[in-house]
Amino acid sequence: MKRIIVILLLLLINQRFYSQGCSDAGFCSINGMNPSNHLDSTKTLKQQFSVGVTNGLAQFGVFISSPYVQYDIQATKELGISAKINYAIINGSLSSTNGFSDLFISTNYQFSEKISMINGVKAPFNTANKKYKGVDLPMSYQTSLGTVDYLVGLSYKHKNTLFSIGTQLPILQNDNSFFVENFLAEGININYISTNNYVRKADVITRFNYVVPLKNENLKLTMGVLPIYHIDNDQ
Repeated sequence: MKRIIVILLLLLINQRFYSQGCSDAGFCSINGMNPSNHLDSTKTLKQQFSVGVTNGLAQFGVFISSPYVQYDIQATKELGISAKINYAIINGSLSSTNGFSDLFISTNYQFSEKISMINGVKAPFNTANKKYKGVDLPMSYQTSLGTVDYLVGLSYKHKNTLFSIGTQLPILQNDNSFFVENFLAEGININYISTNNYVRKADVITRFNYVVPLKNENLKLTMGVLPIYHIDNDQ
């Protein structure tokens, strides 16, 4: 196994990839999709409180930092419940914004020791309508996609490996009405795309993780890949 890990690392180092991170920072890390958030109903740990932050670079050099808090509880032997709140701090050449982004509520039902199902919803704290000088900012500067999404997925866990697959389906769209023409005087990049009446399509998410055994039981090293497929072009 160690040889396989070394070979994978060498292949990754010598390749160029284009990636977007999570489909909408949050679903990829909720209980059931992420191995570090799996609560073991056979052990004494029945509740888990997590804090963290993700950082990323969006289109045209916009920097996004997204702190979060998450609470997981093992309600029964089969059922786990998770709640997560994301915040966003965004800085770019056009403007700076910040605010609460999304609330994730999900359940993780354990059919067996290996198979579980995730169901949930993502509810935004705003409709992606933050403004600059009275007009809506581009989506890169919005603290949320502004959509209400249904989340569903399946996970298969075997020893130190976890495979998950899920989809994030927008149910209600946002109210963003950004027009690139409104910001030409601000020197905005002309390649921005206007998103008035924006319609976002669904994502399909797969995740494979391997937990590397360590001599120190208090430490955990997790390696994985997270392919995300956007099923159609947004409109």
